[in-house]
Amino acid sequence: MASYQSSTFGRIAKRLHSFATLASCVAFLQLSVLADEPKTLFEFGNDKQIARLITTHPASIKNTDDAAIEGSASAKTMVDNAAEAKGYFGVGVPFSELNLSESVELRLWVKSDAESDFNLQVHSGDKQASAFGFSTFGSAGKWIQVTAPLASFVPPAWSAGKVDWTAVSKVQITAFGNGPYDGKYIMLGGL
Repeated sequence: MASYQSSTFGRIAKRLHSFATLASCVAFLQLSVLADEPKTLFEFGNDKQIARLITTHPASIKNTDDAAIEGSASAKTMVDNAAEAKGYFGVGVPFSELNLSESVELRLWVKSDAESDFNLQVHSGDKQASAFGFSTFGSAGKWIQVTAPLASFVPPAWSAGKVDWTAVSKVQITAFGNGPYDGKYIMLGGL
């Protein structure tokens, strides 16, 4: 009989522990997969990458050196003062059928001046989505790290069904329920 350390479960547990302590490059989102290194989905400090970001309401987006990790960059999305973002506001990045089915979790850093509920949404197909909830209550204006295990994502009420992890088309961060969000910002950075 194989020992715990040589078993498949033992190797997975060891890798999951390693991912929790592993430092990596600047990224919008990072995946922990059963491999030697996390995969970077989106890098900051690159104007072409920032131009890919989309918002749910009128907003400005720019690179900034205000980041969770010294010497790195982040993207700051500032909601227009007249955006009428009363109930929610989101910023996301589209992909062309990204396969995340072998991933364990998504990780990112978030900073906002809005004390609010948020969700990390993953979209696929025709209005299919799953979301992971978190909040900035008590941490407005401070960087927080969000670690979202894929097993914890659930379809929101407005979704047409759960996300197809083999065909991800968009990842989005959305503040909701504590608006209005006009004049507020969301900053995104990585590990």
